[in-house]
Amino acid sequence: MLSSIDSYRQMEYDYDYFHDDLTDLLDPNALDDYYPDYSLESVSFLEYTRACLQPTLYDVCTTYFPVLCICFLFHCFNKFVRRKFSWKHFFSGFIGIGILYSYVQNLIVHPIALASVSYVIILFTSRQKYTSFFFTISLLCYLTLCEFVCEGLSWARVRNVQMLIVMKLISLISNLHDKRIQLPSFTEFFGYLFCVGNCIFGPWIDFSSYMDLFRPTRKLNVTVAVRLVTSVLKSLFFFSLSMCYIEWIWPETNEKDPWLMYFKALEFRTSHYFIMFMCESFSVAIGHDRLDDSFNSKYMTKPSSIEFPRSLVEVVIFWNVPMHVWLKTYVFRPLSKYGRFVAVIGTFFISSLLHGLNYQLSGILLSLAIYTYVEYVFRSKLSRKFDACLLSKSCGMNCKTHRHTEKKIPVRLLNLGFSILALYHLSYLGFLIDLRNDQKLEFFESFKKWKDEAFSSHFVVLITYGLSLLLC
Repeated sequence: MLSSIDSYRQMEYDYDYFHDDLTDLLDPNALDDYYPDYSLESVSFLEYTRACLQPTLYDVCTTYFPVLCICFLFHCFNKFVRRKFSWKHFFSGFIGIGILYSYVQNLIVHPIALASVSYVIILFTSRQKYTSFFFTISLLCYLTLCEFVCEGLSWARVRNVQMLIVMKLISLISNLHDKRIQLPSFTEFFGYLFCVGNCIFGPWIDFSSYMDLFRPTRKLNVTVAVRLVTSVLKSLFFFSLSMCYIEWIWPETNEKDPWLMYFKALEFRTSHYFIMFMCESFSVAIGHDRLDDSFNSKYMTKPSSIEFPRSLVEVVIFWNVPMHVWLKTYVFRPLSKYGRFVAVIGTFFISSLLHGLNYQLSGILLSLAIYTYVEYVFRSKLSRKFDACLLSKSCGMNCKTHRHTEKKIPVRLLNLGFSILALYHLSYLGFLIDLRNDQKLEFFESFKKWKDEAFSSHFVVLITYGLSLLLC
């Protein structure tokens, strides 16, 4: 049986950190060993903790903490052992490949082959005019081709690793093309792609941030230790919510329960927070504690801005900050010259290609692209029409641009209404993902849950778009 964290790993990168096979996380009949005739309503908190949380948490910790310890030991090695940088890069990649092998076994040949061929291509073509464009297209075509050619289960195990390598390669060749970095040596390239702190779960970091790990100014201090412990505790907290307690608080006893959609989507979101805080703990442990240097944000994810969103735009930003930065830098901005709509749709299309061809995934991402565009346009027009702070992003309490600031009650109420609407859309989109179902669905069957809801969220967005057309 796959470990819990391994199943989460598949889920994480199959949907930006969305979905996939989580049936191995917890046997649906696991409680039967304790209570043959149980119902969730009759099981106490302590009983459910013993039956559900203890076995799954143990499974996660036996995989989570060894990797965390390896990251911290590499940090100490990097800090205290006086070796040439080339040796440190070599150890970074070598240990990363060792960890990868423990997860993907013989499939390790795929990422090694991709990295080797890519370095040869970069070495001989990095100074050519259109190398960045053609190299990016080739990598995306490679990922798409693997979806059709490779055996399904095998590719699912190694997909997220390949995705991370492709993201690193695209950012590397783009920065080389723009002359923001020098051509890396083989050991630097090897250490960057297979960096022990992010070779499996992520996050993506650019080459300059990787090189910053070896700066002698980095220090071990109480602040770093506190952040590391905090990230670990947050990760395990959201894991327990996703795997056990949300189902215990709101059991799926009535399919027509109006709150069911929200809690099923919440279960999915908390599983994502678990992965992101785990990634954060690895990054801090390896020495990459100043996240704002790379992502212009102190967070890799921000649950408060997702669970209580001002807008869907805010959700997209804080869902996965490293991924957002990568897409914004290497996809959205280059496409912006063709118009905002093309840039938004193109960004979500590239995101779909990166995360794998999946009907549900593609439907969610395409919907999210349209939703965020419509919301952005509608709120921008409203803001201009009423000279009020109604934009997708907050203007702040002391806004000097608008006459009606967020201090005024009507503005607050309107923004609250948009927040509730965004939360509804988020629940509707996330409801489509079933973490405990590993069956591959046909096209129409994939969207059955939306059909059962009469595609209500999509119709709300259509009405919103119609209203935006009426505004000047």
